[in-house]
Amino acid sequence: MSSTYANRSGGCVPSDEAAANSCSGLTRSMVPGVTAPDPKPRRPPGLAATHAAVTAGAILALIDVAFVVLLVDDGANTGMQLHHTAYVAGHALLLGLLAATAIAAWQRVRRPAATAALAGLALVGTWLWLSEDLQPRSAKLGEQFGVPPILWLILLVVVAAALVIAAFSGGRWLRRGPRCLLGIVFAVFAGFANHMVLRRNYPGVHLHVDVLVITLLTATLTGEHARRPRSTGWWGRLTVATMAAFGVWSVTFAPPSSVVVRALSCSGNSLVPFVARAHATVRSWARTYAERRYDDERADRPPSQPALIEKPIVLLVSVDCLRADIVEAERYAQRLPTLHALRRQGAYFRAFRTTAPATIVALSSAFTGRYFSQLYWSTRASWSEAWPHRDESERVSDILNRHGVDTAFVHGVFWMAPERGIVGHFGEEIDVPPKGGDKFPHAEPLTSAALRRAKGQANTALLIYMHWLEPHAPYDLGGAQGPAFERYLREVELVDRQLARLSAWVDETPRALLIVTSDHGEAFNEHASATHGGTLYDEVVRVPFIVYGSAIEAHIVDQLAGLIDLAPTLLDLFGLTTPKAMMGQSLLPALRGAPLRDQPSIIDGGRLTRAMVFADGYKVIHDRRMGVTELYDLRADAREVRNLVDLLPAEAQMRKGALQKIFRRYELRRPGYTLPFRPP
Repeated sequence: MSSTYANRSGGCVPSDEAAANSCSGLTRSMVPGVTAPDPKPRRPPGLAATHAAVTAGAILALIDVAFVVLLVDDGANTGMQLHHTAYVAGHALLLGLLAATAIAAWQRVRRPAATAALAGLALVGTWLWLSEDLQPRSAKLGEQFGVPPILWLILLVVVAAALVIAAFSGGRWLRRGPRCLLGIVFAVFAGFANHMVLRRNYPGVHLHVDVLVITLLTATLTGEHARRPRSTGWWGRLTVATMAAFGVWSVTFAPPSSVVVRALSCSGNSLVPFVARAHATVRSWARTYAERRYDDERADRPPSQPALIEKPIVLLVSVDCLRADIVEAERYAQRLPTLHALRRQGAYFRAFRTTAPATIVALSSAFTGRYFSQLYWSTRASWSEAWPHRDESERVSDILNRHGVDTAFVHGVFWMAPERGIVGHFGEEIDVPPKGGDKFPHAEPLTSAALRRAKGQANTALLIYMHWLEPHAPYDLGGAQGPAFERYLREVELVDRQLARLSAWVDETPRALLIVTSDHGEAFNEHASATHGGTLYDEVVRVPFIVYGSAIEAHIVDQLAGLIDLAPTLLDLFGLTTPKAMMGQSLLPALRGAPLRDQPSIIDGGRLTRAMVFADGYKVIHDRRMGVTELYDLRADAREVRNLVDLLPAEAQMRKGALQKIFRRYELRRPGYTLPFRPP
């Protein structure tokens, strides 16, 4: 062996500097027949799949943080903003880590059975977070096409799960060359758009969009030949461990209620509703409520004496989505002359609120005098949603019929039929079918039918009820041009014209009364919300209540009242006793100018949210599913923008306790029955 080289294990070991140079790849390449190996093998472009999933979670976290920082301007202090951004960023990082874990498990097995199991897991997950959101749509499709709603629900869930596969396939196609940038841009746009649509509604849909975004980003960022990750060293493991700890913290430790309320207003923070609901469930395990029956502590209430009108004819009109502020603000007086004239010339209840921000729940409460939590809600084979059709509470229409009062219900929509249990059975069902391609009969033909019936009434008492479905989204009956609120006002103008016809007839009929109210209000981007059903703020729960007729002196009532008082008031007007089961009180004393019995206004929504307004102006809102509480002082903050729950914790706890105490006593309890979550 030469002194210059020593061969160890077949290798080339230099013994001096010159030999080292000759041992290089360049020297070997000069030897005929010998090819120099690349000193560094070329790494395929793109990331490993697990690294791509973690990166996708980080991108989603940046999207959520950017939206909160740049587009949420509600005057929150810096501490709340930091807590909010950390909270939602942790959720997004956790989604990315969960995706990486699923990919790693799949890569470790890589068998057809494992792939099928992963697909099945995706389908089950899609069912868990989407089925609740899709049930109302399934019910409508079932009733429209005569197919059981459960089959529609299964089909919609399968389609949603298929979108995940489509996002994965699209990402694999986009990852080649410059198309990769297009995939990233599209995913980022979808992540931002998720915050802007369906605000405060459909949490499962928002979570599904985030899953699609992470799937698309992961597939786009994954290298074409990169399957298993290379070691990233201690710094990579530390980064993943930090992200995991951050994500676990964000779902384990519940933030203050004010932070959760703020996060819930940003619908794209998709895990927030589910995490908040889990925290509320855990807290509820520690609570047990003593059952007490309120029936034993209340009594029937006799009618007021003397009667306001002998043998009255009462025209009751509930107008869908009618806000109280447009009836009160003078800037709308020229556009809504009849509503404003009725307010000025009749008895107007300025602090009147609905019992729920959704039509079916609100009207069910109005006609039974009982709150959502006191009624029995159940489904039928062809109905996916819960209805009060098996609830045994007496409706005011049934009581009037039994005592010989004539009753007539003028309507033309199937879901208000007696079999649904909302308004009970009227003596006459006057059906006014929709015209042409309309989805419901408009106020004009309903009014014509009601006036024909009223004019033919003999010298006996009569109640005529109508529910007008305009105004209602998409607010296109008065024209499709202009912003949403302007289109809404144009539909209210249509209603105003029909009220003019009714009030003109009441002016000619001494024993007639016109009662105008609403099932709920309507939101137009207040509290990051649109339409109704999702919140309990005053834009959707404060509604007008007007009683007009020759026997009514013009005045304003400032005491708290609500739709829960409608049934007792109707019974009192017809000289009948109010059953002890009804929770409200008759407003007849206020119609005479006398004070009412002080009681708070209670809102009990079908989304398991409750609120109570107190006589001193405080309002507490409690979301039982999310476990969050809000407190507002309506005297100083009528728009409900300053949540006092963290500033006045003792006050908030006391007010929430008063609300909970009522329903601990009055909520319906039956073996095996659980109060359902009923979206509007």
